[in-house]
Amino acid sequence: MSTLETNAIGKYSGNNVSVDDSLNLKSYTTTERNALTSVAGDIIYNETTAKVEHYNGSAWQSGTDISTFTVEFLVLGAGGGGGGGEPHTQGDQAGGGGAGRYRTSYGSGNISGGLSAVENDLTINKGVPIPISIGAGGAGGSGTQSFGSNGSDVYFHNIFSIGGGGGGTEEGYQFLPGKDGGSGGGQGKMNGVNAGAVNATTGEPFYPGFGFSGGKSTGGARGGSGGGGAGAVGTNGGQNFAPAGGAGIDSSITGSAVGRAGGGGGGASLGNTVNASPDGGGNGGSNNTVAQAGTANKGGGGGGGSCQTIGQNSVGATGGSGVIYLRYPTTSVSSVANTGMTINSSTSGSDTILEILAGTGTVTFS
Repeated sequence: MSTLETNAIGKYSGNNVSVDDSLNLKSYTTTERNALTSVAGDIIYNETTAKVEHYNGSAWQSGTDISTFTVEFLVLGAGGGGGGGEPHTQGDQAGGGGAGRYRTSYGSGNISGGLSAVENDLTINKGVPIPISIGAGGAGGSGTQSFGSNGSDVYFHNIFSIGGGGGGTEEGYQFLPGKDGGSGGGQGKMNGVNAGAVNATTGEPFYPGFGFSGGKSTGGARGGSGGGGAGAVGTNGGQNFAPAGGAGIDSSITGSAVGRAGGGGGGASLGNTVNASPDGGGNGGSNNTVAQAGTANKGGGGGGGSCQTIGQNSVGATGGSGVIYLRYPTTSVSSVANTGMTINSSTSGSDTILEILAGTGTVTFS
């Protein structure tokens, strides 16, 4: 595929070039074409299919016959880490991390993040590598004045889901609010300061798929607040127990209903009661239990820290990693190739479900 033979080539004005006679591409049968050592950009005439074809680097395609199929999706950002608190069992404690952004086209009604409407399904071109990445959960705060970190982002094609906000900490107004994110981190606590003095974060719900704010610390005790979930605000803190994070959202994209994107619980002060956080959110710490991490691949926030022994740091927990689910008719795709990804495949009725758990790379459908 290296020789151009022609009788005459005429140059017109500007960059225009004309070929005086018809241009005849080199012809191959499908068998002959498959035996070629080809590189992206090669063009031939296929005698078997009677079509002009080009090589895209991984497969031969007809320029006039681009094959597409439709995908339903759930793309969930990673959860934020819980904040750190004071190294004292009766001290000011931290807020839980917020859940990652929850975006879905599967189902109907207001079941996407922030209880917004489901989005449109995606149309995917076969033979084209699609960029993809699964983010890790945010790290927990390590003690006084240490926020939880925001969760990492997740993307597939043109669907982008940011991570959840990190939980707030204590010691000074500037440290109390959790961070903004897919859902907001819970507010930390400072003795004598309540929600009237320091506002909680939001999940930016004016964008489709963003969740809810973290809770505020309204009570007289020194416990932190729950992080926001995709489906509800985090529970307010300022209590002598660890409050739960906000609820996530159920989806049956895998064939059965599973809750994901719950907020992390707030840390307790002077108490051992822990209210369980839902839908993958980690529980907040108490005076005798450490904070729990968000569940892997559920995008939940990490629990806010609480001190178990005077003098030891109150450490927040890590948020849960993100995840991607893709669902499409099994007959629409003959094979799936990927680079750098961890993928599970299953079926539900006549559909295939891909569960993409980790990695950064590409996926190509044929």
